[in-house]
Amino acid sequence: MNIEDVKRLYVIEMWTLRRIAAYFNTNHHLIKRTLIAGGVAIDNEKRLSKPITEERKLQISKQSKGRVPWNKGIRAN
Repeated sequence: MNIEDVKRLYVIEMWTLRRIAAYFNTNHHLIKRTLIAGGVAIDNEKRLSKPITEERKLQISKQSKGRVPWNKGIRAN
């Protein structure tokens, strides 16, 4: 695992920490520490997962219909 390769994947190719970790068969914590040691600022805002489609939103809504909330009947003090 070369720090320049990790920087290229993170900065230029816009890969996530977890994707880079899977590529190098390691964990994302090590990738994050490597990038910080290399002087790269970690910014997760532009690496968010793809947006949820309307079709998926409807599917989630249908699955949730009739489900009893976990806190139904529990009183808060």
